Amino acid sequence: MKALLFANTDWYLYNFRLPLALALREKGWKVVLLSPPGSYSQRLLDAGFRWIPFPLSRKGLNPLQEANTVLRLWKVYRREQPDIFHHFTIKCILYGSIVCGGLGKSRRVINAITGLGYTFTGKSFLRRIGQSLVMMLYRLVLKKSWIIFQNPEDEAFFLRQHIADPSRISRIPGSGVDLNRFTPQPEAEGIPVVAFVGRLLWDKGVGEFVEAARKLREEKIQARFVLVGSSDTDNPGAVPQRMIESWVEQKVVEWWGWQEAMKSIYAPCFHQHGVFWSDSSSEIIRS
Repeated sequence: MKALLFANTDWYLYNFRLPLALALREKGWKVVLLSPPGSYSQRLLDAGFRWIPFPLSRKGLNPLQEANTVLRLWKVYRREQPDIFHHFTIKCILYGSIVCGGLGKSRRVINAITGLGYTFTGKSFLRRIGQSLVMMLYRLVLKKSWIIFQNPEDEAFFLRQHIADPSRISRIPGSGVDLNRFTPQPEAEGIPVVAFVGRLLWDKGVGEFVEAARKLREEKIQARFVLVGSSDTDNPGAVPQRMIESWVEQKVVEWWGWQEAMKSIYAPCFHQHGVFWSDSSSEIIRS
């Protein structure tokens, strides 16, 4: 059996889907990874997987360029002929499903929808046009595929809009956490650390986090408020670099930038008086 995993960055495959690829391989599957090239491509190769570079513009809207992307993807899929096509992130889901439909492979497709994405977070005229277009494409390509949701709200939305077949839906509680890597640590001492960990996007709640930090500092609350992550310049909702720097200059928050050794970052955040800000749900989780 052979599975192909397709995402819009090699970083996404490495950080979120490598355990899935490893588990499939342990069960005897051949696994092919497909994504645009980046700094994590070599890590995927070092893990022993065959990785295929596939340039993809995450925010491109040029019809000719996007049509060429679909054509290039069709050539890859026709050549690889996996038993399962597993898609992650919106363009990969749409383009991958379109190609599979043309190849008569729709029922071999698994689409993982972990969120609705930037297009569905605003109410501007252009955003509404984008939402209508994406929903139209979803209705065309998702009916015969299997869909995995991680949020009950997203599942309910797709069902209300008659986009998905209820008999072909599964829901899981999240992408998972490696409990061998992230284990309980002794309670931190000193001034509590409140951390926002994730891409620095307005839609993730960065603005609310900074405003909360500002108000608590005005009330003389003793705590360190930290942004951990970088601004995703390919995302229209990215917080401008200069604004991040201005918050630091005003001493509203600290900015630790992008970090890979997250175990050491999380440790000081779990304090008997501390909190951790989850960017995936914009909720505050008390430790």
